[in-house]
Amino acid sequence: MQASYGGFDDYIWRFTGRHVIYETGMTTSPLSDAIAADLKTYGMRFIGTTIVYAYLQSIGVINAHEPGCFLHRER
Repeated sequence: MQASYGGFDDYIWRFTGRHVIYETGMTTSPLSDAIAADLKTYGMRFIGTTIVYAYLQSIGVINAHEPGCFLHRER
């Protein structure tokens, strides 16, 4: 992965073109489905779309703050 993309950061952000995704009320998405499936091709076994979705939220790729939250942002 590092040889192909330069690092895990570049690998993850290539799926969105370095754009933050704004969505609410979800625990999985087509994005997390695609990343989970791709990670399995690299030999990762205990990985699924919900885990990937939560990770994407934690690193800021997905902004899922609900309306009313002080961190909620519109696109």
